[in-house]
Formats: sequence, C-alpha cells, structure tokens
Amino acid sequence: MHFYGIGGALLSQEVERFLFEAGFPYAIGYGLTETSPLIAGCTPSVVKFRSTGTVLPQLDVRIADPDPKTNIGEIQIKGPTVMKGYYKDKDRTEQAFTPDGYFKTGDLGMLTKNNYLYIKGRIKNDDHRPQW
Repeated sequence: MHFYGIGGALLSQEVERFLFEAGFPYAIGYGLTETSPLIAGCTPSVVKFRSTGTVLPQLDVRIADPDPKTNIGEIQIKGPTVMKGYYKDKDRTEQAFTPDGYFKTGDLGMLTKNNYLYIKGRIKNDDHRPQW
C-alpha cells in the first residue's frame, strides 16, 4: 500500500498512534462541504502526529480568539474555494461569516508557525474541551 487517506471525522489518538508507530503510509485531510472541501492536508512523508496537515496555499486560515494558554480558537477560513453563502438563506449566511468575510467553521483548532493545522474539538458540542 502506498497511501491511505483519512477524513470525515477526527481520528482517535489510539488509532493514529498505531498507524504512526507502525510506519503506515497515512495522511489526514480536513475540510467542509462549504470549503469545496479541502482546507488542510499532506502526504504520508510529511505527516505530523495529530495534525491534519498544512493549510492549502490559496487559502487564508486564522484562529479566532485563541486561548492565551493553548492557542486554541475557532478555525476561520477565506479563499476562492469557500462558498459565497447558503442558497436563498441570507440569515444563515450572515451567521456563517465574520464581518470581514471569513467563514466560521465551528471547529476548534490551532495553527503552528509551519502552517500545520490541529483540530481540537467543536464549538457546538456541549463538551468542547480541547482534545489532546
């Protein structure tokens, strides 16, 4: 096997540790339907444990209101692959975007200086403590 792509939901730490330590050729991608779909990803040769990979170069991703201790905040995105809005739903569209045009993913994450994105939870979950 040359490559195994993972996406759709957060991979458990135990499963990823097994794949990582076994040298299994995997990579994780992150995206949403509203972002057509990929935001971050990588190839198996540059996987960082617990990361979804690096942000695609044509996208602008920021972490809104990051916690000063953990640097975790909401992942927000702007770029050519991001939808313009929900079809005939002005209110939902206004709720989904910041005043300066970033799409609010509802996901919690952190972004490293090397542009690796780490998903840490969901804002809408009752229990959205960081997932280490």
